[in-house]
Amino acid sequence: MGVQPPNFSWVLPGRLAGLALPRLPAHYQFLLDQGVRHLVSLTERGPPHNDSCPGLTLHRLRIPDFCPPAPEQIDRFMQIVNEANARGEGRMYLHLFPAPSVEPFANF
Repeated sequence: MGVQPPNFSWVLPGRLAGLALPRLPAHYQFLLDQGVRHLVSLTERGPPHNDSCPGLTLHRLRIPDFCPPAPEQIDRFMQIVNEANARGEGRMYLHLFPAPSVEPFANF
């Protein structure tokens, strides 16, 4: 059984969760327990222990700290969402470090 990551919340209920950095293998298990199959990290460095849960796919967009995403990164995020939805894996977890907003990613 997993442990909820700090500050975990649903941005779009049942579709997009965000804002917490998973630091423990139990955090990744929690995400799987919630039905999340895709972790999208917007940080330059990947989250620790991200290989501890094989059922969770990590996607890295590597946005520099305190910078907004580039249009290509928003397009890539939308591609990840569309491909996951096509496979019935639509629940996402969006992790970011200091950045202006997840709003560009919340409109899918």
